[in-house]
Amino acid sequence: SSSTQTSSYNGVVRTTVRRTVPVLTEKPGALIIPPFQVKCGKETAMTRELVIKVLSASDKAAAPDLAAPEPLGEITVSGKDRTFYVGEEIPLELSLYLPAGLEVRELSYPELSGLDGSVMTDYSKVNPRNRFFAPPEERRRIIKNQEYTEILFQTSFRALKAQNITPEAAASVGVVLRSKSRTARSMFDDDFFDGFFSSASARVVPRQVQFKYKGNAIKVEPLPPLKADSNYLNLVGNWKISTKLGSTTAKVGEPVELTVTLVGSGSGETLAAPQLKLPGFRIYPPEVKKYANRIEIKYALIPLEVGEKKFAPSFAVFNPVSGRYVISAKELVLPVSAGNSAPAAVVAAPVIIPEKSKAVVKTPEKSKAAPIRRELFYQKSNPGKMVELPLLRNQLSWIICVLLLGTAVGIMLKWMQKQKDMALNDDTYRLKKELQHQLKDVLSELKAHNYSAEKVRELAVPHLAQSLGLAPGTTPEELAERISDSELAEWLRALNSSGFMPGSSAADALPSTGRIRSLLKALKKCLVILLTFAACSLFAGFNTEFNKGNFDAAEKEYERFVRKDGWSANALYNLGAVYYMKNDLPRARLYFMRALLIAPHDAETLENLNLVNRKLMQPEVGSAASPGELLIWCRDHLRPDQYCLLCAFFAAVLICLAWGYKRISNPVWWDWAAGVAATLAVLSAVAASSQMSGPYNRENAVVTAKTIKLRSLPASGGKVEATLPGGSSAQIVDSRDGWTRIKVNGQDGWVESKCVEPIFPGGLL
Repeated sequence: SSSTQTSSYNGVVRTTVRRTVPVLTEKPGALIIPPFQVKCGKETAMTRELVIKVLSASDKAAAPDLAAPEPLGEITVSGKDRTFYVGEEIPLELSLYLPAGLEVRELSYPELSGLDGSVMTDYSKVNPRNRFFAPPEERRRIIKNQEYTEILFQTSFRALKAQNITPEAAASVGVVLRSKSRTARSMFDDDFFDGFFSSASARVVPRQVQFKYKGNAIKVEPLPPLKADSNYLNLVGNWKISTKLGSTTAKVGEPVELTVTLVGSGSGETLAAPQLKLPGFRIYPPEVKKYANRIEIKYALIPLEVGEKKFAPSFAVFNPVSGRYVISAKELVLPVSAGNSAPAAVVAAPVIIPEKSKAVVKTPEKSKAAPIRRELFYQKSNPGKMVELPLLRNQLSWIICVLLLGTAVGIMLKWMQKQKDMALNDDTYRLKKELQHQLKDVLSELKAHNYSAEKVRELAVPHLAQSLGLAPGTTPEELAERISDSELAEWLRALNSSGFMPGSSAADALPSTGRIRSLLKALKKCLVILLTFAACSLFAGFNTEFNKGNFDAAEKEYERFVRKDGWSANALYNLGAVYYMKNDLPRARLYFMRALLIAPHDAETLENLNLVNRKLMQPEVGSAASPGELLIWCRDHLRPDQYCLLCAFFAAVLICLAWGYKRISNPVWWDWAAGVAATLAVLSAVAASSQMSGPYNRENAVVTAKTIKLRSLPASGGKVEATLPGGSSAQIVDSRDGWTRIKVNGQDGWVESKCVEPIFPGGLL
């Protein structure tokens, strides 16, 4: 007879096929069954020799019952004879030995004990069933001439303090015990028909298996002291450190990337990237990326002064095998030249600085009090295109164009009006307008003093420098390098050296007819230069305050592009970064969610949103682990208004097909095209509708306070139903008198309206 048995080890299904051959012995003695070949499907194997002791009827009654082998458990530690250190990843192997022939129906993962003051390694990415163990392995073992099935459980832990550790473990095993009646065994007896054609019965008996640890206790030693000038990365393992700069040269005010790469083995969970301090640089908090056996730490360095910079940042990790620190202190050389715009604290010439400018230079940065985050956000360089609210306004004009063949004149006029409004609110634009008004006075003053060298140096040079976007204090020599007119450039060089260089005289800088003509031509060209520069610098300095660390000022700058009638995705993203740097994670999550709704294809926004979600213990977004999530992921690549545009386009195609139906001699293909257009139009409408009832729903909100109390009544005296952490997702049910009723995870109650904020209040219509 044949039978099939299926068992499960914590969700892992195993199937056993058994062939039963009845053997009737004729006389007592030793029955030897030699090895023979067994084939199951495409698999072929040889059995082992069996020796069966056959007893006579009289001997069988007096023979005691032979005890079957019991399951065994054993704990081993790789390299147990060497010294372990605090923070080192110590591997453990737990072996469960099940005797061959033992029927097991239930088996649980071992429960570890004796590891107080330690942290288990997280294996949830490779084994979602149990985060403390890697997926179990199964293999055959022979122990003392007895065949066993070994179930191997691998794990590891890190000790947080110096101590002696003796690991212990226990596992539950469900063993199948069968009892037989006195009746003779039937040829129909097997695992499937037990109890039906015979009087045999089976029951599952739980057994507790204790894992034995053989050896001395694991001794964990503290880390030795480290030099004070080294930056310890809080890593213990076999790591190699390398540092490199992203560029061989740099300019003042422009970022340069410093990358620290670690390659090797060990736990990267304990990594703590330090905040570097290098003279002559402004350094942003680092960005950390972890891969398999590799870690990258990236710093953004902003040079503040000109010169050849030599520095050797020191990084250290601890190697537990050698018992020593591995220190990397490679010297890096970075030539720094003058940038396009000098930093606020640098003045490049002996020019008198107005009192107002001095005050700005000496103002301390307000961001000193803000806590420093460890990750680096790369800011968006400009606000980008504004997305109007409600969303349908973004595509309404195009829908009208598709359906009614309208024009885009209104859109162009509205765009020009927006550009004009933004220009009026830009400080750089106002500065250029002031220079235009001053040009008339400059020309009059130069003419009154007969274009003397002193007045040209005092009035014309600063005016030309500012109109070209050069830093305050630009010398005539530096200005000459930016002037294309050779005669004017020669005069500026003469003005720069007259009275200072040996052999030069004031006569070299006297104005001639050609020089005056070139100067007037350059000043009049300022009108064109100013207008062009103003149009290109509408967004200049978009991240100036953020780069200085003035997060409060940067917040006000970005909020200019987040209005009731329109949002900028880049400004929302930058606001999220500002709140993250200010350690306001709930609001950072809110603004990253808004930015992703406006620009759903932006990978940086999605990455940083998931970073904040992990810190707030909120579910990550943008993944597709099931077919349903895959459909949502595909749907959310466009906004609802863009789906409305697609729906209008396919509807227009459908109208054209319906209009020309009778004019086609063979309408079969025409029917297919109409069906496809109608289907796509319906799918677009369904996608827009599902988005408006899902992520774009006006009732979706985020708890912006650090913690809030959910009350039963809209009053501070109401009963507290629950306490919610900041950053939680909520659904707005009702609002009244400064209180809002929300629903979170099946609970609903009242909170103060200032503590919760809707994610997308704009809607579609």
